[in-house]
Amino acid sequence: MCSPLSFLLLVLPLVVKVSLWGKDGGRDHSFFESKIRPVLATKCYECHSAKASKVKGGLRLDHIDLILKGGDTGPALVIAKPSESLILEAIGYDKPDFQMPPKEKMSQQVVDDFSQWISEGAIWPDEPIPTFLLDPFLLFH
Repeated sequence: MCSPLSFLLLVLPLVVKVSLWGKDGGRDHSFFESKIRPVLATKCYECHSAKASKVKGGLRLDHIDLILKGGDTGPALVIAKPSESLILEAIGYDKPDFQMPPKEKMSQQVVDDFSQWISEGAIWPDEPIPTFLLDPFLLFH
């Protein structure tokens, strides 16, 4: 039987690690910035971000909290579980009726990068959720 202090010293690092998944937590996010965000920005944000004229599928991919929340089909990402993450299923073109982006299959390297990113905790910089930009013209007409 272990003492309460021994138990705490054993469990605390695990709790801290789990609580930091998906958040910056001071961790290096260079992999995300070099491999993941550029793909999201060029291939996904047109339909799945605050910049989209209409967000498709109720899914936003411009912040980790929104990715974890998901859209019409559920959470897009399950931290540390690529096989349970719908985003990986979609970009991997696993199902003919569930493929993103719809007009162009991403390279296997991109799919592998997303799988690695998810496996390693889907680290995302600590930043505010982007907000929708209103067209001033629409406010007055």
